[in-house]
Order: sequence, then structure tokens, then C-alpha cells
Amino acid sequence: MAKIIKLRKQRGTIKSKMTRLKNKIEQLEKHRVSREETEVYLARLEKIQRKFEIVQHEITSVTEDEDSVMDVTNFEKKYLELKIKVRRWYNMPSQQDESRITASNFGASVAAAGRTYAAIESAARCNANNNRQCRCHH
Repeated sequence: MAKIIKLRKQRGTIKSKMTRLKNKIEQLEKHRVSREETEVYLARLEKIQRKFEIVQHEITSVTEDEDSVMDVTNFEKKYLELKIKVRRWYNMPSQQDESRITASNFGASVAAAGRTYAAIESAARCNANNNRQCRCHH
């Protein structure tokens, strides 16, 4: 009987780790999370899940109570919900990707504006000189 009490305490500790991780993930939901952070959260989530399965297996080998079945169901539901959330973060473009895209778009816009300005300036020079032999093709 002492063994089952010890195992249930271990399971309770694991469930509280899952709850703390869930709360942390829910806090971060409104913020951008890097791929590296996402990988860390996924690894922690997987580690907690493995520990839970090991302890739960030991519990069911010693006793079969309906509370254990309910614990497993609730734990698995929470685990899957969190894994889906974190996976979605992983598939989102990172801030670095977006800033690179924005920077390259800005650079392209500046370059296009520069070419347009140079063409207008060249045409103005040709028109100012009344140069009909101009071959700058503007």
C-alpha cells in the first residue's frame, strides 16, 4: 500500500508540472515565440508525458481504480491540447523571418524609387536641353 501512495504522489507531481507548463504556454500565447523556444517547450512536454506514462503504468500494475482512468484521460487531453498549440507556434513564421521579409521589401522599394527618380531626372535634363538626339530611352 505504501508503494501506491508513493506512486500517486509522483503522478501528482508530474500533473502539477504539466499544469505549470500549460499556464506558461497560455501566458505566451499572445506573444511571438521563437522556434528555439518552441522546441524547448515541446521537449519539456514530451518529457512530462513520458514520466506520466511510466508512473501510470506502475500504478495500473499494482491497482486498477477508476480514478486512474479519469486521470489518464484528463492528462492526455491536456497534453494533446498543449502539443497542438506549441506545434502551431512552430509552424508560424518567426519574427526574424518577418523582419527579413520586411527589410528586403523595403530595400526593393528604395531601389525602385531610386531608379524611378533617376529616370525622371534624366528625362528632365534631356527636355531642358531640348536634346532631340537623346538616346537614353527614358
